[in-house]
Amino acid sequence: MALSSVVGPDSAFAPAVLRRYDSGMNVVRGLFVPLPELRTPVVTLGAFDGVHRGHQRILAETTAWARELGGHSAVVTFDPLPKAVVGGAGALCITSLPHRLALMGELGLDLAVVIPFDAAVAGMPAEQFVRRVLLGWLGARHVVFGHDSTFGRGGEGNLALLRRMEAEGALGVRSPAPVRYRGKVISSTAIRQAIRAGELRAAAAMLGRPFSLLGTVVRGEGRGRTLGFPTANLDLHHEAIPPEGVYATFARLLPAGPGADTGETPVPPPREDGRAGSQPAGHEGGGTGLRPVGHEGGGTGLRPVGHEAGGTGLRPVGHEGGGTGLRPVDTWPSLTCVGRRPTFAPDDAPTCVEVYLIGSEADLYGCDMEVRFVKFLRGDLRFPSPEALVAQMEADKKAALRLCRRER
Repeated sequence: MALSSVVGPDSAFAPAVLRRYDSGMNVVRGLFVPLPELRTPVVTLGAFDGVHRGHQRILAETTAWARELGGHSAVVTFDPLPKAVVGGAGALCITSLPHRLALMGELGLDLAVVIPFDAAVAGMPAEQFVRRVLLGWLGARHVVFGHDSTFGRGGEGNLALLRRMEAEGALGVRSPAPVRYRGKVISSTAIRQAIRAGELRAAAAMLGRPFSLLGTVVRGEGRGRTLGFPTANLDLHHEAIPPEGVYATFARLLPAGPGADTGETPVPPPREDGRAGSQPAGHEGGGTGLRPVGHEGGGTGLRPVGHEAGGTGLRPVGHEGGGTGLRPVDTWPSLTCVGRRPTFAPDDAPTCVEVYLIGSEADLYGCDMEVRFVKFLRGDLRFPSPEALVAQMEADKKAALRLCRRER
């Protein structure tokens, strides 16, 4: 899915946008807007920045409970992150909204609802949020909630409020035990600190996967191509970056959702009962279009991507019909430089992220790319000449290939 397909108007009461990820997860943006039909929905809510192991446990409980009930699983999240609006914590996040949605889509959820977080949402009393949004709009009677999560005006909504409402018969509540790392409860704050400190092994242990960045490929100066190392320059959409340096990485393109080339697909007009039409976009064959994904045979719902048959993943595919030649399912060994281009740029140049896909010279402008970090190789150095830089890059490439083959 292109990043633009989940970026909507600023108002929380804007028209809904319904998109579908290749994983099968639908995405709706807005509040009190038409929805696909939901059967016995089980809902969880939160910022889910990082979609770390603690979040994964909550999301897994949501999908498992929905399967028990024969219903649909849904996650309610916010954009921008509440901490950036009311907490004064700045704009940097572990995972941008598109990154969060891509990771959630791999966990088997049926629906993600993105509520634009503005003053009206921030000021809504917590119990009112439950009754109007969760019970009323979403029709949920089953909620999964983190033990220390908060929501609503001033963060007044918490597990104790939901337990009280459960005792009153309004809804059922489950709250999985927190996940710990080195004796401490895993948190987004701890992961952000580990990323900034370059402690990527610790970050990966808390995330439950290698640390990764997601961004859109934008045009740079084109210098890498003249040096024989064409790089993809990434716009990270405010994701936190590790310390400057050169890293061995894997890179993959995110698959585009249906209609990505034609713009946003609106939710069908509401029926008289206020629900969305019976055939949401992309489901001309009928049904709700909400398919539980990744759990047909049990298991975690995390589907291996791009290497079902093994191999190196270095498959230049798709040139017969044009395009990038890279399939979204492929992951490529790569070199990623986080730095200021000191050989060519002044010391006060902005930090940028450049990715060299080893074995590919595809034109990737406008593509969304996820970069998974394997290992730090060296610092971001100033070289006496372009030739010296190229010689070092050749050595970096060999080191990256060795490390990436070992990781497979």
